[in-house]
Amino acid sequence: MLSRSRLIIVTLVGALIAVGLSASSAQASGVPKVSGLASNGQYFAGSTLKLKWKKVSGATYQVRWASSTSKLKSAKKYAVTGTSATSPVENRCTTTYGQVRAKKSGKYGPWSTAKSLKFKIGKPGVPTMNSVGKPNAVELTWPAVTNAASYTIHWYAAPSSLSPIKSQTVSATTTSATLNLPTPAEYGPGDQQMGTAYANPVYARIQANRACSTTSVQSAGPKPFFPAAGNPGTTGDPLAVGSYNVEHFPGTTNDPDPTKRQARVAALAKNIDTADASGLGLQVVTLQEANNGTGTALASALNSLTNSDWTSYGSGSGQIIWRTGVYQDVAHGIFATPPAGIPATTPWVRLHRVDAGATANSQDIFVVSVHIDSTTGTIAQQKSDNGAAGSYLMDQITAVDTAPVAPVVAAGDYRYLREDTTQSNRFAEEPGHIESPVRFVRAGYYDAMAAVQKVGTQYATSGTHKVQTPNVAYGVGVRSDHLMLLGFTGVAKYENVANRTFPAMVTAGWPDPYPSDHNLIYAVTTVPYSE
Repeated sequence: MLSRSRLIIVTLVGALIAVGLSASSAQASGVPKVSGLASNGQYFAGSTLKLKWKKVSGATYQVRWASSTSKLKSAKKYAVTGTSATSPVENRCTTTYGQVRAKKSGKYGPWSTAKSLKFKIGKPGVPTMNSVGKPNAVELTWPAVTNAASYTIHWYAAPSSLSPIKSQTVSATTTSATLNLPTPAEYGPGDQQMGTAYANPVYARIQANRACSTTSVQSAGPKPFFPAAGNPGTTGDPLAVGSYNVEHFPGTTNDPDPTKRQARVAALAKNIDTADASGLGLQVVTLQEANNGTGTALASALNSLTNSDWTSYGSGSGQIIWRTGVYQDVAHGIFATPPAGIPATTPWVRLHRVDAGATANSQDIFVVSVHIDSTTGTIAQQKSDNGAAGSYLMDQITAVDTAPVAPVVAAGDYRYLREDTTQSNRFAEEPGHIESPVRFVRAGYYDAMAAVQKVGTQYATSGTHKVQTPNVAYGVGVRSDHLMLLGFTGVAKYENVANRTFPAMVTAGWPDPYPSDHNLIYAVTTVPYSE
């Protein structure tokens, strides 16, 4: 018969066998259970989940991870020497469970209670955008935003575009994105009028995407950014050239009062004279909405104002004025009006450099005062008519500007409809309905607003006799007037001079104290030397 003490021992052994106590668990006697588990909560981007626990003296550890408590038993075990471990689980949008046990002297303690871990998924902040202009490209940069799981960049050809021309999503650790623009050799339908030579900004918007959710936070915008413009350098003759739709008709019913007329032409002259042309002073200016007396009246006013040497050429609505101390007229003419009546009669003049800086390699310049202004029919029809007028003018220039071919300045009023921010359909390009600035660029011309330095681009170049308010929403005002260049390598500076008025106009009782409903625009560039 068994003694009472022996009977108790046998009973315990039988009980252990009945519950399937494993040898390893039996070895665990004396190894403490890991306690004090805590999750080191992480933000989503660039982080992982981390589990930490209280130290067991003299022990190393095993950790296992799973997406549910039921899967922990079959999960892979990872050896750990410290008191924390990082989760290898990839799916960051679900709860992860971790367990730890201690190992000491070859014996394992029991697994800890399973600890659930989950990322902190907060709402992203609002991204801020900066831009770096690159040759034929725009690079958008932004500082990292808290809680962003990724970023999506939307690129637009215009501020009121209904959909982006390109969207791209980048990782949360990425803080820049680049949009490459067409190079001149690739201009054609589908280029979205976004190449550097068009001088149109690229519009962009960025959104910070929230992890494990469709929620995102958008930046303000879309905002305009310019690609880097070509630098004309200094190897050649400096040129400061402008264009002014003066809306000035001496001796007609449009300007019947001689006192007011005199005040108006004085204001026009002073705007030209006070334009900051980087120390050069304007040398050549094309005029539109004029008549036979405008050029001579304005040249005379400039001469009285500056004791300089201005003269003029042209008839009808187009005129060209220049300083004879810098340039000499070697040829001139009038392009005949085409049968459709567009554009208006257009003057041109070929100017030869004669000042002290002229060299044997100085090139002539071929200057045209442009006024393309179809306003009838649908917007598409106006685009088509103005585009045909542009093609006609380029054909005329090619026919007259012959060997040696001179660099061309085709400056004036182009009635460009693209920048209108009120009608999204104006940005669309339809086959056969492409307006004149686009055709000029695709023929190799360069819009002078694509300059290294831009001043006043937030103003419109026309606007019914009002000094323009900056277009805060989009940063670039509506343009009608353009300086289109052929044979130049770039522009150092472009400025749109908001129409200033002067006391003489107010004193004369001018009812609307602005000299014109168009601004003076000018560019500073370099006429390359002949090869």
